[in-house]
Amino acid sequence: MKKIIKKLPLLLLIVFVVIQFLPSEKANPETITALELFSIENTDEAIKNLIVTSCYDCHSNKVEYPWNSNVAPVSWWIVEHVEHARHHLNFSEWGNYSDEDKSEIAEEAAEEIDEGEMPLKPYLIMHGD
Repeated sequence: MKKIIKKLPLLLLIVFVVIQFLPSEKANPETITALELFSIENTDEAIKNLIVTSCYDCHSNKVEYPWNSNVAPVSWWIVEHVEHARHHLNFSEWGNYSDEDKSEIAEEAAEEIDEGEMPLKPYLIMHGD
């Protein structure tokens, strides 16, 4: 048992190194400018800057992946999070939503921001701005 405990750090290091070779699919699909939120909606510049700064890194096709998105297993979590976020709201595809969907999305987004659910705490820790 003591031999196993002594070798555990080495085993964990080996596993960590090996998983670095498993790719994570960090994708930024092509953006059609005519479908983007700010091509469709007339938005105050301060609001636009706030949305781009606080939301685009997960809710658009223009994600700027942080340095830790290259380190597994964090990279896997980030990629999955971005895919999930885009599924719920993608500002790069705003023009594809119906007027009813846009209204529901805006209402839900405002509610989540008011309740402190967005941006997510891990995002705020990594992005002080």
